Amino acid sequence: MQAYGPGYIELLNVKNAPGLQPAAAAPANSLDFIDDIKKVVDMREKCYLIPNQNCTTKDRHDVTVAGLCFYEIYDPIKGVVACTQGDVDRFIQNRAKTLLNNAIETHTLDQILKQKQLLQERMKEEGMREMLRYGTRYTRILIKDIRINKSEHYGIKILF
Repeated sequence: MQAYGPGYIELLNVKNAPGLQPAAAAPANSLDFIDDIKKVVDMREKCYLIPNQNCTTKDRHDVTVAGLCFYEIYDPIKGVVACTQGDVDRFIQNRAKTLLNNAIETHTLDQILKQKQLLQERMKEEGMREMLRYGTRYTRILIKDIRINKSEHYGIKILF
């Protein structure tokens, strides 16, 4: 594992040569002792826009919800090895969609509108518990906007 610049880690597959010292074995600009680069992991905080999702609240209101998810990878080896999909970023993004959907479906529309901050904190805490084993963490999960889909609400759009 080697760091290049702020937040970048390269997981390297080094040739099996006992006692090989990079500085002594090769010229200063040569990287002959590296077989190939397996995966480059960006450890900086990233933002993912959770696209519109159709959900039904606990009190049976059809809503369309969108959100934002901020996350970072703090352990690149866990992030790459523990994720069965092979792409830790895609895994985190899919999990954020599920967190948002579950949060909406387990609360009433009134609770969602009045206690948005509390709901966002609960989503973050739930996501943090699950993501620790993947070497990642959510820094923030936000509900961006909620649109009520039922015709009885005359197309009211509620923005946060």
